Amino acid sequence: MSRLLAVGLLAIGLALLLSQLLRLRYPPDPYAHAPCAIPVHYALGEVDPRFGFDAFLVDAALAEAAQLWQAESSAPLFIESSQPRAMQVNLWFDERQQGAVQRQSLRGQLDLAQRDLDDAQADLEAWNGRIELARESRERRAAELTARLAQHEAAVAAWNADPGARSEARQRALEGEGAMLRAELAELERMTAALNDDVAAYNRRVEDARQRAAEMRAQVQEYNASSAPDPVESGRYSYDPAQGRRIDVFRAASFDALVWVLAHEFGHALGLGHVEQPGAVMHALLHEGGELQPGRRGPVALAAADRAALADVCGDRLVAGASPE
Repeated sequence: MSRLLAVGLLAIGLALLLSQLLRLRYPPDPYAHAPCAIPVHYALGEVDPRFGFDAFLVDAALAEAAQLWQAESSAPLFIESSQPRAMQVNLWFDERQQGAVQRQSLRGQLDLAQRDLDDAQADLEAWNGRIELARESRERRAAELTARLAQHEAAVAAWNADPGARSEARQRALEGEGAMLRAELAELERMTAALNDDVAAYNRRVEDARQRAAEMRAQVQEYNASSAPDPVESGRYSYDPAQGRRIDVFRAASFDALVWVLAHEFGHALGLGHVEQPGAVMHALLHEGGELQPGRRGPVALAAADRAALADVCGDRLVAGASPE
């Protein structure tokens, strides 16, 4: 039994030695895909100008995407390289990006229309406040003038009822008071007409705002209908022995969206799969209809699920100086 055990241990030792010798004689291809085959060498390939990004912006997005992962490792994970077999990163323009551009344009129009409506609503509220103040002022003035007219009419009636109390001075005073009241009544009528004109103009503006709001609702429906019924592939990581590694980006309507896509595909290049945590870089649905979900900007750090997946795939290799398994 002990002899068999010794033979078995010798065979295992020989196999390990042979494995080490083969590694030395035929080292693994550093540009081939393997889980956590770090550092991953990458290079910028084709960038279709219709994306609206120049090489400088794409390089910046690549650096931000790589740094998200590098922040979790003291060992280098990604290296920008001029090696011919480095992982090529390409931006290909097709109907996916065209749809994203159209949606972005429509979204911009909607945002502008919403700001205009908000401004119009604020103006209408201020206008309505001015109308209410003018109406209150007109009502106070009308009430005061009505009371003074009643007093004047009472004074004229008393004048007419008592001929003995009449005097030339009293007559002139009543006539002057009457003329002044008629002038104030004419001014009140002009004030009322101006107020009515202002109310009519205000109502026209309200109706215009309602029509614009209805048009915007129709545009929102069009925008929502333009969203793809199924998730649209924004990027893809792939490898084959002939072409090597590559990342192809098909959809990125903004710089932030490009960073998301690149960070996600970098994760696949490290050997990570998708995670279930919403909002994680490696979640399967980074985008809805090819654009960032409302309220989201470029990623600033990996999510807990991203970090756990990275640690599960790379383990001790994330520590600088660790030997590959």
